[in-house]
Amino acid sequence: MTRQGGGVCIYIHQDLSYNERIDLNHDDLAATWIELLLPKTKPIICASIYRPPNQTNFYSILDSVCASSNQFHEFETILLGDCNTNVLGNNTCSLFKSLKSFMYMFNFNQMISEYTLVCTSSSTVIDLILVSDLSKISQSGVVSTCFSDHFLIIVNRKLSKTVIGSLYSVNILSLKNYSKDSFVACLLSKD
Repeated sequence: MTRQGGGVCIYIHQDLSYNERIDLNHDDLAATWIELLLPKTKPIICASIYRPPNQTNFYSILDSVCASSNQFHEFETILLGDCNTNVLGNNTCSLFKSLKSFMYMFNFNQMISEYTLVCTSSSTVIDLILVSDLSKISQSGVVSTCFSDHFLIIVNRKLSKTVIGSLYSVNILSLKNYSKDSFVACLLSKD
């Protein structure tokens, strides 16, 4: 695909484990894919995506990439980026319908409802976060910035906190010296 501008990236904290998912790359799709590896969870598929304003087949390509791997129905997935599709605008346009169809096909929920692009003449919601499991999300939103006309979009995923080395006790009844007669006698002696 011949492009001018745009592009995507993912910054990952050094303490997080991940695998690049180059198998999900497509020549006509501006996306970077990873598999985030958190303790005690299945891998989480994450992607940073960008739809150029004139790319009308973006959601059909994204659909084919997701359909090519059965993991999108099996694993939690988070897609975020500049989709250049106003979700608060004209809900009858074909691009919006393509987005809704894609979301329905893979059970995605769109998390952003505040303006993400604010210009002097208009305000739109075109930077989106699509998640497959709402129960795993603790927070999402928009952070206004002074360095771009696009605001930052954020999503926080819940983490299960386990304390390493914590102790707990379990009471068990040993049947090593079990006697039926003693047990019955004990029961009969109780009020």
